[in-house]
Amino acid sequence: MNSYMVQNNQRMPYDTKNLNITSNLDIGLIKGVDLTYKLTYGFHQMKMPAFGKTSNLNSWKHEGRLRVPLCKVLSLETLTEYYHNEIAQKEFKDMFFQDFTLIFKAKHFDLSLAWNNVFNNKSYSYGLNNTLSSSFSNQDIRGRELMLSFYYKP
Repeated sequence: MNSYMVQNNQRMPYDTKNLNITSNLDIGLIKGVDLTYKLTYGFHQMKMPAFGKTSNLNSWKHEGRLRVPLCKVLSLETLTEYYHNEIAQKEFKDMFFQDFTLIFKAKHFDLSLAWNNVFNNKSYSYGLNNTLSSSFSNQDIRGRELMLSFYYKP
């Protein structure tokens, strides 16, 4: 994505470029064991040619999911997320999330017990500061929870 600002029908000497790349890897390690890994890279560049200023920021998001059968009707699934975002030139903010789910499968119903947000993170906030602009982001995160789910299969 390449964008610019217009003010009073005049193009301003301010350009931004954004690049997002995502890759996935799905692996069947052994029978019944599935591993999924997803990597997302983001690049954000701001330029003001009139002032000779350029600012570049990078972000990384890693997601991993592992499903392991414990026996014929019981399996364990884990989801891990890791964020590594550049908030200023060469300064990074890191955040780690973890969820676990125990799944019981029967002929006519499934039962799952999920423990989400194991580390009880309340929010993910950070400020982006560079030579051309500053911004702040705050995302409230659901609290730690233990959830029991029942699914009926006729």
